[in-house]
Amino acid sequence: MKVILFLIVILISSFNYLQAQIYPSDSIKFVRYIEDTDNKVNIPLTTLYYLHNTRLKDNWFGWIMEKDLQSDSTKDMLLIDMSTNDVPTGVWSEYTPGAFQLAFEIDKGTHKILLDSINNKICLINSYATRGVNKPTNKVSGGLNIISCNTGEIKIDGIIRVESKNPTTKHEIVFNNAQVPNTDYKGFVGISEKHREEERKQELRERELANRIAMAEDNFYDSLFNIKLYPENKLKANFRNNKFDFILDRSFILTGADISSVPSSDLMDILGGYIFYPVKGSFIVFHLHYLFEGEKNIIDDEINYSLLFAIPVLEIKEYDINESKDTKAKLAYVHYGPDGYIIESKTVSGSISIIKIEKQTVWAKIDVEFESTDDEIFTLTGNIQLPILEKEIFNKISGEIDKIKKELQNH
Repeated sequence: MKVILFLIVILISSFNYLQAQIYPSDSIKFVRYIEDTDNKVNIPLTTLYYLHNTRLKDNWFGWIMEKDLQSDSTKDMLLIDMSTNDVPTGVWSEYTPGAFQLAFEIDKGTHKILLDSINNKICLINSYATRGVNKPTNKVSGGLNIISCNTGEIKIDGIIRVESKNPTTKHEIVFNNAQVPNTDYKGFVGISEKHREEERKQELRERELANRIAMAEDNFYDSLFNIKLYPENKLKANFRNNKFDFILDRSFILTGADISSVPSSDLMDILGGYIFYPVKGSFIVFHLHYLFEGEKNIIDDEINYSLLFAIPVLEIKEYDINESKDTKAKLAYVHYGPDGYIIESKTVSGSISIIKIEKQTVWAKIDVEFESTDDEIFTLTGNIQLPILEKEIFNKISGEIDKIKKELQNH
């Protein structure tokens, strides 16, 4: 169940502070120039509000939220942000890393603002420039005309330019006589509280979805492969001077397959043991998986290992595993936790010997050594006993997962 818990942590930790999401349009658009070039991309804003009778508290710090604001009948505020984690998926997704927030107070009754003259009063977070280590110099320029309509609407016309040096970055927020969402301090607090409640409900739905999918997958794979059904699997691994039993689960053989050229980008696949994975091809692919559960009472100490071999035909003989045209092999592993990332093998040597083939089951001996991209050496030796599966059998679990998702959506 540790896979489920890890997924839940990720779902809950990506808290979406979505207030008034604005997609790029002719009226309003947030423009990010890519690196130090003239190439640009339009990205949705995750918050845009004109706040009446509102100002910043004197002790505010960091990313501005409703707790940093207070009522003031002499001030209004403009609050704009693009929170990386909250931007919906789109053609802009590659360029959303680097959160952006801009806010400033406006004296009540002001209809025209020259931003060059209030740089020292503008609150700005430009993570696209800082990137965690840089200390850029930012300059805000441009001008805005603010129109208060008799209907209570607020319209803004103009442009905000944000440029940085060391490194050079550029953003523009363009308003074309645009009607912008507006409220006051109390209204903004209410919107924020309502959104947090919606987020809580969404987290519960995602938690249930993660649990049910993981349980369905566990039951499915246990019915195909487990140590009781195939007791002759005895493997020893040596990694970072640590020898341990490599206890298989979710392991099998596919015919008419190949090894994916890149790791999966799907979190559920990675957590489920499919870092690299079988794809359609002309090889016999052995898929081996082991979840090392780590030390007791240590959070995020698990390591997910995914190991694949591809041989041209299934015959009782020894195959050299050396990344030739005839054979392939790939090792990948990921350490759980916020700093975890995928490590993959860069070289392999050794052999796999097919000992027996009987009733859709293969017995083989493995002796391989991998060197990974982190320059670590991983060796695996011992015997395996794996079932040969038909690719069509995986349609069953795909259909079951789709059914679970539809049930939750309808609910």
